[in-house]
Amino acid sequence: MSNKKSKKRRGISFEIEFFERLLLEKPDYTEAMIALAESYTQAGDYEKGLELDRKICGYRPQDAVAHYNLACSCALTGKLDEAFGSLRVAINSGYKDFRHLDTDPDLASLRQDDRYRSLIIEVLKQRKCAVKESL
Repeated sequence: MSNKKSKKRRGISFEIEFFERLLLEKPDYTEAMIALAESYTQAGDYEKGLELDRKICGYRPQDAVAHYNLACSCALTGKLDEAFGSLRVAINSGYKDFRHLDTDPDLASLRQDDRYRSLIIEVLKQRKCAVKESL
């Protein structure tokens, strides 16, 4: 393992320990949950990231980015049905960064599924109709 990777891994381990301790003291601190979920994912502990992302969405049911992150965690753990459901909620809640969605490596398994293309086509049609109605 290179020295650079080793330093990064130690940094992630430190972050995980830090945010875990912080959440023991303040269990409803959603910003700490978000940071910890990201650290778990970077460390490859996708199940722990998924568990936190679900909890975050419970605290922030209208947060598009929280649902996007949940979709990523679901995809990384092979829970594709739940991933598509979360992605749909993210988009319906205002998630608009389709370039990122189309390139995010966490969602690679979704892009290989026919439902991905169907979802994107459906969203684009809805957005097109919304633009026409606003004119």
